[in-house]
Amino acid sequence: MKKTLFFLSIVLLSISCNDDDVAPIPEKSDALLNRISKNGLTEIELSYDLDERLNRVNVYTLGKYSGFILYEYNETNLDELKRYDADDHALKSRTVFTHDNFGRIIKGENCSAPNFSTDQIATFVDFEFDGSGQLAVKEFGWPGQPTISREEYNYDDKNNLIRLRRILSPNQEDEYLAIEVVYTPAEQSIPDHWKNYVFILALSSFDDSVIEMFNVNLRQKTWSVNHAPTTEYLIETSEHLFDADGNLIRQTITKKNVLHPEVPDEVSVMSYDYRQGI
Repeated sequence: MKKTLFFLSIVLLSISCNDDDVAPIPEKSDALLNRISKNGLTEIELSYDLDERLNRVNVYTLGKYSGFILYEYNETNLDELKRYDADDHALKSRTVFTHDNFGRIIKGENCSAPNFSTDQIATFVDFEFDGSGQLAVKEFGWPGQPTISREEYNYDDKNNLIRLRRILSPNQEDEYLAIEVVYTPAEQSIPDHWKNYVFILALSSFDDSVIEMFNVNLRQKTWSVNHAPTTEYLIETSEHLFDADGNLIRQTITKKNVLHPEVPDEVSVMSYDYRQGI
């Protein structure tokens, strides 16, 4: 990592588990994820403020530093998200958030160039939560226009995500199911002290890499506007390696093309680095 002063990785004894083993579950681990790598190349780096709130994500493309995201907080809640270019540090987009009385984000408004003023909203996203406080619905659209997409989330009795459905043109004549992802949770769930920043990562579509850490496999299907199946993938995790505190530090992800089994599997080795909580 280029800016090592922001991060402190944990170097611990590793414990190997084969596909039939159950991941060692620690009594309590305060580790925070700070790097995800794919086939030896960094994909994202995460850093946190003194209150252990996610405050920056460095983004890499094929191992090359390509941009960063800053998360700014008021006294209690995430206030803004800003995306910057890596080369000139130019502001690319700005999202301002609205919260409910429980402090949950219920709206994100994406401000447009050139001055990124909140009176020039380009797009918005609305969030709804279920009775357990889990994200239930996410809707995306343009101000004054019909909703573009609606995502619906379902969970098991342990609050593990088990299904995501993305519907395009919801409640309109041309409504159709575009994407469905079905998850098979692993024995170990996302730690409670991670859940807030995993939600924050989802605001920038970086949560998938974390979700893969806590699922045995997932099956993703897509359909065209004519309701014809277009893709179907089975993504399996295996060869899990854990540190002494039960944190996943490496796994293999195999992506299989179900509709076209003649296509070679895509195999990736993922690795994960952590820092200790304060």
